[in-house]
Amino acid sequence: MPKSFHPPPSKGDFVIYETIISAIYAATKQITITTPTLFPDEPLLMALTVAAKRGVKVTLILPAKVDSLMVRYALTRLLPYVAGS
Repeated sequence: MPKSFHPPPSKGDFVIYETIISAIYAATKQITITTPTLFPDEPLLMALTVAAKRGVKVTLILPAKVDSLMVRYALTRLLPYVAGS
């Protein structure tokens, strides 16, 4: 089975990522994220969790069904962690 290859992020990708993290930390009322797949790393999970704990309404809009076993596994591992925030 071939393995997927992901090239390292460019400098521009880091700027976008850091901007998203900063926006999450700066949010005061609500955060809504819509994505077909969500593979958050520790900094993103921490930012979302901290936001939720300080009273920001955090909404993740994800598909009800996914066609990828890997995405399904990742979401089932993520949801209990986020739902408890």
